[in-house]
Amino acid sequence: CAPNLLTPTYMIDAALTLTPKADRPLEYRSRVRFHHGTSEILARVVFFDREELLPGESAYAQFRMETPLIALARDRYIIRRYSPVTTIGGGEILRAHPQKHKRSAATVERMAILERGTLDAVLSLYAEDAGVVPLAAKDVTGMLAVAPASIQEGLRRLIAQGALIRVGQEDEVIHAEHYRQMGERIGELLTEFHAQFPLKTGIAKEELRKKLPAELPPKLFQRLLDDLQGQGVIAVEQNLVRKQAHRIRLSQKQEQIKQALEDIYRRARFQPPSRKEALQQAGVPEKDSEPLLNVLLAEKTLIKVEEDILYHREALARIIAAMKEYLTQHQEISIGDVKQLFDISRKYSVPIMAYLDAENITV
Repeated sequence: CAPNLLTPTYMIDAALTLTPKADRPLEYRSRVRFHHGTSEILARVVFFDREELLPGESAYAQFRMETPLIALARDRYIIRRYSPVTTIGGGEILRAHPQKHKRSAATVERMAILERGTLDAVLSLYAEDAGVVPLAAKDVTGMLAVAPASIQEGLRRLIAQGALIRVGQEDEVIHAEHYRQMGERIGELLTEFHAQFPLKTGIAKEELRKKLPAELPPKLFQRLLDDLQGQGVIAVEQNLVRKQAHRIRLSQKQEQIKQALEDIYRRARFQPPSRKEALQQAGVPEKDSEPLLNVLLAEKTLIKVEEDILYHREALARIIAAMKEYLTQHQEISIGDVKQLFDISRKYSVPIMAYLDAENITV
């Protein structure tokens, strides 16, 4: 995120004018003595649109310091040649904590905004440069020689105009264009996921988040999901995210396999087969039947009691009803009681008790 108040920097964006009395041009990447306040720091000067600056000319430049400097935008500075030590120019600091820039007309335009733009234009540019990392008023205070109250007012104006998006309850914002792009990227990732896994209901939220920029904070990710769901673009069901229009569509053969798997678990009642056993009983290759088993789980036709113990919902409903009835008469129930009630072994009774305890049914 953006630096805090008075954080040292190794780079400075600046407007620079070379004095007409300079004895020769200032070349790209020349080593100079950068004077700010009482500090003298050696630096390299990098131009964005030229190879040299002639005496009397002005340009935008980035100074890359050899030792750190504490400065704010709008501070004044002068430069002297490294050798011989003569004053050759100076100007105004435009940004105290920049990134390295491409040498282009676009960079020059951005420098012009920093030099001559309104406070709102500068704040919008800072938010744009921050990417998906939320920007707070306190961060900008460490970069601009502007009263904190004015910065807060500027951010509020930009939020009201729709240029910035507020993130969470705190005074943090993200540029509206980055927010829009992140929303579009989520839609693209879901489209790709559905195309690759047509028999899956959706992608896990955490898996989706990991496909987005690592610096995207959780609260912004959640805000994006909430807004996209509110717009009818996506659906969020428990821990799964899908496109609103996505539906699992099975071929006739897949429907038959799915029905066969459901029948296997329904007939098994209180002693269901393992996943592998059920797939073998279905009599079709595992690669064809395994995804359909997951469809049954997603539809909650099958309920996962333990990783390899799946119950048909009808059987589990009978278990729950019988245990509730038992508890009304006996107040408590043991694993041994469960074994006797359903004529099952500990292989099933222990996972059932753990599952129902987690569901607050036996409490």
